[in-house]
Amino acid sequence: MKKETLALALILILMAACSDSTEYKRVSLDPEPVEPLEAAPAGTLRIAVAAVISPQGTTLSYSPLLEYLGQRLNRPVTLIQRKTYAEVN
Repeated sequence: MKKETLALALILILMAACSDSTEYKRVSLDPEPVEPLEAAPAGTLRIAVAAVISPQGTTLSYSPLLEYLGQRLNRPVTLIQRKTYAEVN
């Protein structure tokens, strides 16, 4: 009885996954456009990273490093975040 119930459940799951829809989602492999950088004041050090956690989490994680570099180099430091490493490059 157990085998029949398991087989019936498997068949129902497989049938539920089947669909008559022939509409396919198109995927673009073209790189997304990157928004241009704003002009930074002269002497500003820009540090670019790909946000791994979230934009807020990345800012929180990198803030101590940016502050340290700004103090040591005696110049403004700006964090630039992008979605992927390709955009950073």
